[in-house]
Amino acid sequence: MEGTGIAIGTADLVAVKVTTRASRPTVGEAIQGLNEAKEALAKVAREYATEQDVYVGDTTFSHVFEDEHSTSYVANQKIRIDLRDILRLPQLQAAIACSIGDDGGIVEYTYEVSDRAALEAQARADALRMP
Repeated sequence: MEGTGIAIGTADLVAVKVTTRASRPTVGEAIQGLNEAKEALAKVAREYATEQDVYVGDTTFSHVFEDEHSTSYVANQKIRIDLRDILRLPQLQAAIACSIGDDGGIVEYTYEVSDRAALEAQARADALRMP
């Protein structure tokens, strides 16, 4: 049995993906700068989301060279904040910008349905319904 089912839902959260970064002359300073940016962002995240709605990605490092001479080290980390009160997005955007300044920024927004199980079940039932 084959078929097609469609279910339409309303987004009830926005996933805000943020990159924190720090470019400093030494590895230690880059790590310290990244930690400061992460702490500032964590403080903002706690105001807008629960701990379960904040996801911290891996930390990456790169070494910057100019004319074969080391000039700096860059540390990066991606963080996702699931904002369940979509109407607070403008305030969250401003708070993120103020908290991390030049040490990162918002890279992506995704509007999502947090619990898709009912929509998937509806689509599956529609797909299997006999004509």
